Amino acid sequence: MNDPGILPLPDGVCVIQMDFAKQLMTPRVTSQDYYYASKLTTYTLGIYCAETKHMFAYMWPQHIGSKGPDETMSCLAHFIRHSGACRKWLITYSDNCPSQFKCNALMWFFQNQIDSGILQRCDVKFFSEGHSFNAVDRRFAMIEQEARKYEIISTPRDWASVIQSATLSNDTTVIQMQRQDFGDYSNFLHSQFTERTLDINGNKFSFRNLHHINFGIGETELGITTRHSEKVWARKTLHVGESPIVIDFRKKRQAKKIANCACPRVEGDCLQLPEKTLADILKLSDKYLSPNAKAFYRDLEQQQKLNFP
Repeated sequence: MNDPGILPLPDGVCVIQMDFAKQLMTPRVTSQDYYYASKLTTYTLGIYCAETKHMFAYMWPQHIGSKGPDETMSCLAHFIRHSGACRKWLITYSDNCPSQFKCNALMWFFQNQIDSGILQRCDVKFFSEGHSFNAVDRRFAMIEQEARKYEIISTPRDWASVIQSATLSNDTTVIQMQRQDFGDYSNFLHSQFTERTLDINGNKFSFRNLHHINFGIGETELGITTRHSEKVWARKTLHVGESPIVIDFRKKRQAKKIANCACPRVEGDCLQLPEKTLADILKLSDKYLSPNAKAFYRDLEQQQKLNFP
């Protein structure tokens, strides 16, 4: 029996694990000059759904996007909208790494999902240091083993084929992100939210020490489930009996309510590559790759010249 004001939890729960793979380099060839050359980096974010045992591998090369919070939030937004696995209660597990998943912008994103009604509850949990090997890491290890079978991996698109070949029973979906798929979430959300170092009572907290951040609906230290959609509850451990740190990421005077507004896409058609990287990959391409792969890198050269004259 629930007390007045105490809400039942949503029926559907989606538990995911997130992690980035090691940087994938192209063109990858078995030659001595390969090891001294700068290569094109491809980033891969794996999102593994524990219920379906299926992983979504989001891939993009460095001229399409960086390895920052905007790219991470864009992939998460796509997963929530299109995976078919995400319901009203999302639980995420990820490395305790401030530069990737433990940042203010990502917390703003989850709060915005609550505000928009897309999620009713979200629990963001971080693995303890030294205990972060998970299902995503196992999949990435299989990909590394599969890659050793190839003498040449020419382009980022070829890495997608390697990932599909490495996984079992079609349990991985590869999504190749384009520039227009990335939203400018950091600036978009910053119009309503801000960074915090003090809780609502004026007590200082360390974001680095938090291991459980709860949005929408959560348990008090007495185990009572209740709604707290306007505030965020954070704990230094995963133990629900710990009294939560209450944080308000909202600006006191935000310009507008953005719960139901569309996030604008990032600016520009591509990112600028370092001159040495572009020169080295063109040299490797001309020397070792097929005509189709050479055409990819020549098109990349023209795109760089057009956008960054």
